Amino acid sequence: NDTLGHAAGDDLLRQVVRRVGPHLRASDIFGRIGSDEFAVIVPDLGTGQEPANVARKLVDTLVAPFRISGQDVFIG
Repeated sequence: NDTLGHAAGDDLLRQVVRRVGPHLRASDIFGRIGSDEFAVIVPDLGTGQEPANVARKLVDTLVAPFRISGQDVFIG
């Protein structure tokens, strides 16, 4: 929002949802809790490495740049 404006920020949010959505189940909750903070609630996930695997998968989907206003944007 600060760099490219609110329209670009909204576009980025839509793109994040499109990338993350396919990796979540219908029972999972993905939400914005702050201007640049998000939370994922994944009930009945299990134990062991399963939570870490889900987290890694979600983070990995956000590593590639997003195309916003004709330029590549990286988020962290």
